[in-house]
Amino acid sequence: MINGLFTQVNLYRTSNGRPALAMSTLGMKDAEMRASQFATYMRTTPPGSPGFNPHQGYDTNAASLGYNIVSENLAYITTDPVYIVNYVWQDGLHIDAMLASSANVMGVSCVYDSGTAYWAYEPGACSGTGCAPAPSPTPTPTPSPAPAPTGTPTLDTEEWAFLTLLNNYRAQNGAGPLQVSVALENSSKWMSGDMAAKNYFSHTDSLGRSTGYRLAAFSYSYSPWGENLAAGYSDAQSTFNQWKTACDPDASGACTYAHQKNMLNPGFVAMGIARAFGSGSSYGWYWTTDFGGYLEQKIPNPGTTPTPTPTPTPTPTPTPTPTAPTIGSFAATASTVTAGQSTTLAWSVSGATKITIDNGVGDVSTLTSKAVSPSQSTTYTLTASNSAGTATARVAVSVVAAADKQAPTVPVLTSAVAASSTMVNLAWTASTDNVGVTGYQVLRNSALFASVSGTTLSFNDGSVTAGSGYTYSMRALDAAGNTSAWSNTVQVATPASSGSPAGCAAANGAFTGCYYNNATLSGAPALIRTDPRINFTWAWNPPDRAVARGAYSVRWQGNYTFTAGTHIFVAQVSDGMRVYIDGKLVLDQWQSGGVRQYQFQQALTAGVHLVTVEYYEGSAGYAVAQFFWQ
Repeated sequence: MINGLFTQVNLYRTSNGRPALAMSTLGMKDAEMRASQFATYMRTTPPGSPGFNPHQGYDTNAASLGYNIVSENLAYITTDPVYIVNYVWQDGLHIDAMLASSANVMGVSCVYDSGTAYWAYEPGACSGTGCAPAPSPTPTPTPSPAPAPTGTPTLDTEEWAFLTLLNNYRAQNGAGPLQVSVALENSSKWMSGDMAAKNYFSHTDSLGRSTGYRLAAFSYSYSPWGENLAAGYSDAQSTFNQWKTACDPDASGACTYAHQKNMLNPGFVAMGIARAFGSGSSYGWYWTTDFGGYLEQKIPNPGTTPTPTPTPTPTPTPTPTPTAPTIGSFAATASTVTAGQSTTLAWSVSGATKITIDNGVGDVSTLTSKAVSPSQSTTYTLTASNSAGTATARVAVSVVAAADKQAPTVPVLTSAVAASSTMVNLAWTASTDNVGVTGYQVLRNSALFASVSGTTLSFNDGSVTAGSGYTYSMRALDAAGNTSAWSNTVQVATPASSGSPAGCAAANGAFTGCYYNNATLSGAPALIRTDPRINFTWAWNPPDRAVARGAYSVRWQGNYTFTAGTHIFVAQVSDGMRVYIDGKLVLDQWQSGGVRQYQFQQALTAGVHLVTVEYYEGSAGYAVAQFFWQ
């Protein structure tokens, strides 16, 4: 994650015509301290509280380390460096820090506190040995020099077998083959032997070296490079399966498949493969594969030794040929059955030493009949055999579906919200059925009102009238005509007048944005459009040519599906913002001011909820409107 933030900042700089920054040892230390201080500060001072300023004292902290800091960016909650650089830090102040022309080095760090990630980016202007670029985000102790390898290493049969498995896997996925490198093989052998001898399992070796340092010590200083480690299995196939299927979860629990990505990286052309056994270790066998993008010296694959041709044996004296078996009959007592029922296969065979039936029945040499219960229409083949040959016979059993008499489970109507004076939005949980749910029926005021498909879990009733009360219920149907019981009943009242212009109704899974040429959301909107998300830094420009420069306002409305639980909502705004969920005011910061960030939590039931966000810019000032949740 830390390396990712370092890379994303430099990508942003180079894409904007600024040189990349080196990684500073002092800057990394300062970033680590600032990330920890930021986490502590946020624990006691939530956003929006009086005097909130997490950047306070950032230059004093750097001065204590002798680090000439230029600026500072902080972020929290998200664990994705790409999102931080390209979305969170896209206001003027954060952009200025990332593109600072006076900076030539930086430090970056991330710490976890109570399950939340806190980030720090510290650009600086440094020269001399005190600000030399660090080899990695976490300073690595200087290792003792390893003995220089001598000669060309050799691979055992399992190591060569692993190369064959891997290159076949790469070919299946469009990646080129790898060859064994002398330097990478020496590095892999040393690492596997070191872990086996000293009973540990880590990419940092017993000398304190990171993977990159160790590869350089074995005369491999090229990039890109990568490394996979495994422990436990002695054979190539099991170890290959370990790396191929490993989830490698990130901090949120999502699988990254990092080992698999190394094995399929198209930028790699060379590798080292080694395994070692530690008799007193925790895992027994230890495997190391080091990958690289440059082949400096190849170890040839010896291939397989041809199998010697066996010496012919004398042909035995022929014996009289026996008579092949015969099948007198093979039939099913019922050739058509209902799913779940059984039928009996019966046969008469003579002259056979073995009798088998396929499709899971098996050896029936000692039987003359066998009951079977196929789940689908099946053709059974009986095979009778002896030393003279085989005979076969077939019988087909058709399986018809049993009549479906099971009704779907009852759906739960989780939400009925008056989105406007002429619109009520419904949402419900999915029903289940032994065959499948084909549809839902909506009951309004005790009368059947609408029908939707079995995959639909929401419905917008646009035929209601202002200032009226409505009662809703629903039930599920399957293809056989079975219906569930009616669900729970939910009552809702529409407001007397929506006050919402035509075309401004809430979208589903997106926001309908209505833009006004005033700061009071009044009159007819100057612009109506669909916004996939609210993530705008308009700065000193209006949102669109249709919106006049100066004071303006926006109302966004969208119907979104939420899982049940407590959700974290984050808003960043200049000037004012209000947020409603299902018509309930949950954030009220309707006031002018600079860029501010607010966070709040909201417990929601599973289903569709109406999210309304209102925003205004009071003058032609610096405008920011950002709102998201997780």
